Amino acid sequence: METEIEDFKYQRFVIKLGSSVIVDSDDDAKLEVFDSVARQTSRLIDHGYEIAIVTSGAVAFGRKRLGFDNGNLVRKQELAAAGSTRLFTTWAEAFKRYGKITIDHLLSEQDVQAISVGSPKWPLLDELQSGRYVPIINANDSVNTFELEQLSVSADNDQLSAFVARLVQAGKLIMLTEAEGVWDQNRQVIKVIEKQKDLEQVYTSSKTDQGTGGIESKIEVAVSFAIVGKSVWITNCENDSILRIARDEQVGTKFRMS
Repeated sequence: METEIEDFKYQRFVIKLGSSVIVDSDDDAKLEVFDSVARQTSRLIDHGYEIAIVTSGAVAFGRKRLGFDNGNLVRKQELAAAGSTRLFTTWAEAFKRYGKITIDHLLSEQDVQAISVGSPKWPLLDELQSGRYVPIINANDSVNTFELEQLSVSADNDQLSAFVARLVQAGKLIMLTEAEGVWDQNRQVIKVIEKQKDLEQVYTSSKTDQGTGGIESKIEVAVSFAIVGKSVWITNCENDSILRIARDEQVGTKFRMS
């Protein structure tokens, strides 16, 4: 039996998924993850929520399509260009099953700067409020040379997700990972991080093979977003975690900095 969801008309979420969450070790799509996220978020949208998806995965899908590894910068750009179509198509197919239409956004560093300075009414806001369209957002790695070299726009889209959340004035940011949450030094999930001193107990590990962000990037983004009074979760997408977060149940690690 699915969790009941309360009807909130202006609850706005941004949900971020890294490459390792949606792509397996063979660079194949984890279709069950796409379906789970589409099912949960579609249900929330039907209850009046407004949700945008920030997704990685283009480079990984490109590796599968073209058959070679990341290599140098130009090769990474080729992979991103080759994989973007499949990434967006997979999301579109997942949401179509639940009666939703996805709208794709590929953002370069220049786009981010222009939106920040001069476009407060980015069309994304209208899409969010439509109740029918689901914005799917990714950094345009085929032109983001600095992002690919030094993770400027996004470390695996972590920074981009916070930018989007701030732009649309979302109250909640959900960062979905492979792990249940942020670990302490005993590798137990920390339920809540409220103060800077709570960060001293955090255990950090290496990045995944598919992704580039790592837990350090996610924690940095979570703190910067939560410190202004917003809520952030770092967790996996198992056991209807998105629906449970919507009900304010204990899921993964919640950041609410004071």
